[in-house]
Amino acid sequence: MSENKDWSQYWSQGHKTSFGGSFKGCYEGVLKQSWLKVFSTFNRGDKILDLCTGNGSLPRLAYESMSNFSEINFSGVDYATVDPDDTFLKLSNVDFKFDCNIEKLPYDSLQFDHVISNYGIEYSNLEKSLAEVSRVLKPTGSVTFVCHVNTSRIFLENANELTLLTYLLKPDGLISCLGSLASALDKKVVNQDTATLNEIDMSAEQYRKELNKKLSDALGEFGIDFHQSDFVGFLKFLLNKSTENKKDKLALYKQEAVSHQVRLMALCKAALIYEELSKTFGLFNSVGLEVLNHEMISDDSGIIAVQIRAHKKV
Repeated sequence: MSENKDWSQYWSQGHKTSFGGSFKGCYEGVLKQSWLKVFSTFNRGDKILDLCTGNGSLPRLAYESMSNFSEINFSGVDYATVDPDDTFLKLSNVDFKFDCNIEKLPYDSLQFDHVISNYGIEYSNLEKSLAEVSRVLKPTGSVTFVCHVNTSRIFLENANELTLLTYLLKPDGLISCLGSLASALDKKVVNQDTATLNEIDMSAEQYRKELNKKLSDALGEFGIDFHQSDFVGFLKFLLNKSTENKKDKLALYKQEAVSHQVRLMALCKAALIYEELSKTFGLFNSVGLEVLNHEMISDDSGIIAVQIRAHKKV
């Protein structure tokens, strides 16, 4: 599973989806309609388990959409530690467990009628997590998973972003160079000695030239993707004369960039390989789960996920 601290920090910022602001359709559009069809199969008294629930967006979608929500029991688990302070978790039919590895679920066997996951279970060791899903499912219970796949535009966009971010964070990269310049500019603010200021100005000018060279190289390598990246916007903010404590602000930016890099690496590693889906379905079968069907979910911009539906074999 992904690093607990990186996802815990991410969810604590209030994100509803694992994409931040980069993909607006995670619980809207075609994906929302897909999940509403799944929810329509839930019956009174059913027990639902949502794997990798994050901030609980799937149960919340059910709450907003289902007229019989109160008649169904929703449980959610996530590897991250999340502490959302809202009334939703106080509902009598809702129970979330955090800091929970789905490869070893904290439930007795044969507990749930349905197990669901939206961009979640693929982050785990599927051999272990699918075995746990089969264990906690009741006989003939069903599963519906929406997963990343390596042919989706989401995977391709995030893989490109990861390449750019890794480029920015390399030891002699743009962020490192910007750190040297930021440090020099901060020193200039606190020093009054003329000789010292002249020396700082010389250093700052050297770092600025190096930064401009690296910016030109990055633009040549990544083109419009670099020009539209949040790094360029942050760079303009940081080098503004009115921005104080530049080194500290860059340190915070780098900290989030490193955490984001971890999440992007996890996403790219987790994505199911389209050409090897038959092997994935074999894992389902090996633990007593029969795949009923799978389909690519697409919006106007292309593929966004693969949906897999299965049930427990009797």
